[in-house]
Amino acid sequence: MFKLFTLKNTTNTGGGQTGHRVHPGELRVQKDLDTLELPPSTTIEYPDKNDVLNFKITMKPQEGIYKNGAFTFSFKIPTDYPHIAPKVLCETKIYHPNIDTEGNICLNILRDEWKPILTLNSIVYGLQFLFLEPNPDDPLNKEAAELFRKDKYQFEQKVKRTMRGDCENESSDSNFLPENQEDSTEKQAKIKRTRQRKSAFSQPNLGTEQNLLNSDEMESDSFIEKETTSDNSSVASPTNKNLDKQKNKKEKEKEKEKEKYENIDESMKLDIPEGFPQLDPSLLNYQKVYKIKDMDNHEITLQVKAISNNGKSRTLKELIDLKNVFSNQLPKMPKPYIARVIMNYPHISIVLLKGDGWDKPPETVIGGIAFRPFFERKFIEIVFCAVSSDHQVRGNGRRLMNHFQDYAQKVLGIFHVLTYADNDAIGYFKKMGFNRKISLDIQVWKGFIKDYEGGTLMHCMISPKINYLDLNKIIAAQKNHLQNILQARFKDLELYQNSNFPNSDIQGIDKKEKLKLEKRKEQNEMNKKYIEIVTTLTKHKSAWPFLKPVDLNDAPDYYEVIKKPMDLDTIMKKIIRYRYINKKMFFSDLDAIFSNCKKYNAKETTFYKCGEELQQLYDKLKF
Repeated sequence: MFKLFTLKNTTNTGGGQTGHRVHPGELRVQKDLDTLELPPSTTIEYPDKNDVLNFKITMKPQEGIYKNGAFTFSFKIPTDYPHIAPKVLCETKIYHPNIDTEGNICLNILRDEWKPILTLNSIVYGLQFLFLEPNPDDPLNKEAAELFRKDKYQFEQKVKRTMRGDCENESSDSNFLPENQEDSTEKQAKIKRTRQRKSAFSQPNLGTEQNLLNSDEMESDSFIEKETTSDNSSVASPTNKNLDKQKNKKEKEKEKEKEKYENIDESMKLDIPEGFPQLDPSLLNYQKVYKIKDMDNHEITLQVKAISNNGKSRTLKELIDLKNVFSNQLPKMPKPYIARVIMNYPHISIVLLKGDGWDKPPETVIGGIAFRPFFERKFIEIVFCAVSSDHQVRGNGRRLMNHFQDYAQKVLGIFHVLTYADNDAIGYFKKMGFNRKISLDIQVWKGFIKDYEGGTLMHCMISPKINYLDLNKIIAAQKNHLQNILQARFKDLELYQNSNFPNSDIQGIDKKEKLKLEKRKEQNEMNKKYIEIVTTLTKHKSAWPFLKPVDLNDAPDYYEVIKKPMDLDTIMKKIIRYRYINKKMFFSDLDAIFSNCKKYNAKETTFYKCGEELQQLYDKLKF
């Protein structure tokens, strides 16, 4: 991987001036390349080692219809990256519904759904997903899409024929011949093979070239082609009746194989290739069913169970529904990546299903947790955790996590859990027992879990002594026990709720203490407003350069030019620690973000433009 200093090209001249400043797109793409995680059998090549904006990635799918093929994609990164999506073309001719003959690719994140928060990793995973699950509903090659919809068996056969053509004739200008046109060499080979069969069986009426080709087509179209060769021994000529029997037998075999193929669910075939490791079925024998009344006093049935892609239609439906829940609740996460995680080994999902009434089986997926257990290293990584918006604030998040912890404890026997939480989810994970302090040895998990930009790594240690399904009962029992102890010691004890607590009636609280309490209460109200402003700014599309402190690898001279650096993450930490005594201090730090941006960056740069866009929103929020 290229180091940043190779891009900077900063050489002192006689006058002491430095070289040209690198485009922001080059800095961002270098950061993406440093964190790029290429799938297996995928390589990257740089035609010009000094140019990181132009490179090629070759993918060799290990499963699915395009297995054992080699496909090269050229990447051209614009200088305004990541505000403008990279230009990606497929240089290898391919028969695919979403890739046309000129190499243009129909991938949503390369078009209208591109966002600056996406990275090169997102594109690579998206391309890999196209090989696993072609999408005929949004085609560039309409002919391929139509064939894929109508006859998947013939589609796969055509893909295989064209891929074999690539191997036999690498110098050909096109890897895919028209439907009624064949290479002359292959045509002659067919005629030769058929003439051999004719001499062996003395079969009449196969003399002309066209008949020879038709005869060969009849036999080569079967799922398993059976070659017939002649030897020195004499072979008896079969009768027409025997020929008809052989023909009918081959047609039945062909139909049988075709029917067998069509009965195989496509997701199963793609996600569980032959020879791929499978989860122990005993790990999925976990389910709990509850018949309860919801907050509106309606009778409902809830089911919690562990599932993984086993190719069964019911499981696949539940995984697809879970993928839709994650996509809706996590809009910044690429949909192909979500599907890739929950559909593929070795990920497991704890899903929560709901059914209306006590008699109907639960079929609607309302939430779930997708995770990957590392059995040898004894920890679990939670990848996604979400509950659909119309079923939140009903205790479903707590119920889901309790069952996940129970499953990890009793079924997996693993007691350490790691996850990357975004700013909106940190509060939830804290309530569930997660902590920012990672007590698990870094050598155990470093390099094994994916690092999400902008996320906070959190750790939970599951206790082997707690029954997590009875956690609510345990807490209620502890609360009652504590109240009984207090009432026994203080018989005249009077309980007050929240703001009804009479501070003035308690001896020992002087005026200074009262003032401190009043100031803290006032500061809490201001902090709520501060947090709302920072959260709104963080979610803006142009906030990405200001989320974290500037990395010296990206700008080595930044802290020499900027004497008071500031970013949104630092401001949020100062709010939590009550560092802002008044709003003047708070707004001063926010002003510093924009003044620093304009001072360090030139007007034509992307960073300067992002600063201007974010400042316009800031001016509206300022009070």
